[in-house]
Amino acid sequence: MPSFNKKISRRLLPPFKAIVGVGGSAFGVPKGRQDSLIIRFMSATGQLKDFAARKDWWLRNGSIELAKGNIDPLHFSLMTSAMCSRHEDSKFNRADYLFRVVKLYNAKNILDICNAESAHQGSEERKRILDIFRHEGLEAAKIDCLIRDIEFGTRGKLTAEEIHDSFKIYKKHERLRGERGTRTELSADGKKVQKTYSAFPKKVLFPLLEVLFQQGKITDEQVSLINCINYHSRERRRNSKESYISHPMAVAGLVIDFATMFGFSEEEVLLAVKAALNHDIGEKSNFVMKDDLPKIVRDDLRQLVGRLHKEDSEDYFDDYIDGKCGHNRLAALVKLCDIYHNSSDVDAERPSFKQAYVYPIVANFLLYKICNPKSAMGIDDFVALRGICSRKDFLKIKEQSKEDHKVAVSTFAATIPQLNNIIPVQNIFDENPRRVPLDYAHLLRKEDSPLQCRPDV
Repeated sequence: MPSFNKKISRRLLPPFKAIVGVGGSAFGVPKGRQDSLIIRFMSATGQLKDFAARKDWWLRNGSIELAKGNIDPLHFSLMTSAMCSRHEDSKFNRADYLFRVVKLYNAKNILDICNAESAHQGSEERKRILDIFRHEGLEAAKIDCLIRDIEFGTRGKLTAEEIHDSFKIYKKHERLRGERGTRTELSADGKKVQKTYSAFPKKVLFPLLEVLFQQGKITDEQVSLINCINYHSRERRRNSKESYISHPMAVAGLVIDFATMFGFSEEEVLLAVKAALNHDIGEKSNFVMKDDLPKIVRDDLRQLVGRLHKEDSEDYFDDYIDGKCGHNRLAALVKLCDIYHNSSDVDAERPSFKQAYVYPIVANFLLYKICNPKSAMGIDDFVALRGICSRKDFLKIKEQSKEDHKVAVSTFAATIPQLNNIIPVQNIFDENPRRVPLDYAHLLRKEDSPLQCRPDV
């Protein structure tokens, strides 16, 4: 498409958006495709640059955080990739790009990486990825895929050499970084000191995202990836000590894998994946969900993430699970995937209180709400009618879940040794799952695992 005069293109964009956005559904154009058409129009008329941020600004600030150890090369590459407006395989299809990135990040072996990159057997791309994997490892192969895509997406304006140069200072300071932890930042009004695990300071990154989003230069997909990486950059998972980013990425991957089981549309799956990436960013950061999120994402995503975010004042079972997640199928799906991943490392001999009692009940309730969206049944009636436990025992579980101190699971098992008619969380997505009793009587003879300190709600 030939280049347009900028004044003319600015006049044409609003009616073009109206035609594609309002009339698109009438012509069977899905939401993701509508966004793609708008982005293509903006690119063709010169309104959309290849890279959303100024290259020098981005590399300079990225190098600062790399030098401090606040972000590593893989995650900086991912944030940089998210700033590009187009990508080699998906071009302007933001949904396809997002799914590919999630699959690439979650790749556990070299074959997973090749599949995520559509690198076919015998192709030069596949040979390159395999060679890097053999000499440098899995993470280096992922970084190479992202960097080469950045070169394509920026039409060579941001080169692999420039990005690798920014990594050098990270390697030089590797021995000085030590264990990553929280750092403090001043609140927006400059009065309150807040802790955060973010890579970029909020005062540096958030204003940029706000301006770019309001100008239409970045989309929800890009913002979701950047948020996920930035606000969890220095956080570690409690048990495995791996980067906490692995959790929202895994939840997003589970949504992609299991959403079709329940008949969700492609547009719904895309929205759920974006919500999964954002669902924990307000937990241990100075990001305020209700105030900040509306400024950088569309309203449908803001509402869904709002359902997945538990406010401190909310009761876990009644307000959060029953009142928010249980009343929306997409929220129930993302939360179910969240619980599924949080239960993936359960030790049958030493489960936490949440893994033993809370997660199995909540997972079964959410599965019921996904499959029966018209049902008005609340979680109390669900537990009682399914015979999971008595109302009295469920009240004990609810009350215990409010406690902040460590919970002796074996002591609790003395009063409620068994939950009945339960689908184990690890089997919740099976085609024909069996309902079995979960017996905790054996825990009376074992050393306890405490309630998790971090509220993985």
